[in-house]
Amino acid sequence: MDDPDTGFAKLKLLSIGTIYHARLEALVPSRYTDEELAIKVMADYDAVVGQEIEVSKISGYDEDDNSHDILLTPPAKVRVLQTDRSNIVRWCDEWVDPCWDVEVVERHPQLDHIRSLWVYGRRIIRTAGPSPAILRRLA
Repeated sequence: MDDPDTGFAKLKLLSIGTIYHARLEALVPSRYTDEELAIKVMADYDAVVGQEIEVSKISGYDEDDNSHDILLTPPAKVRVLQTDRSNIVRWCDEWVDPCWDVEVVERHPQLDHIRSLWVYGRRIIRTAGPSPAILRRLA
């Protein structure tokens, strides 16, 4: 069923979990305040905190404190951790660009030397709407 405010569709995927998909044509009207958009990204986070999700892109630090954005093949199973609100409600120009702290649930070879992991939640731009989600909640 679609959220009438954002146009997000909540879909069942092959009976293995739920994914959140943002239709590209969906717009977030400019009538929303910054706080209303913050509430929307917090609601996304609240829906998955403590849950196991599968991600195809993750970020973290190596042993030399260099940050890396890693495309994962296959996707990794992670748990969304308690995350400071300042990391979830992050404004980057016109974008609300949420980051969620995560931990690996099952070993993934691409992440053996990466620590302090995070993933990006669904981004929302004031005038162009949300970006597609890149995660899948596991059953």
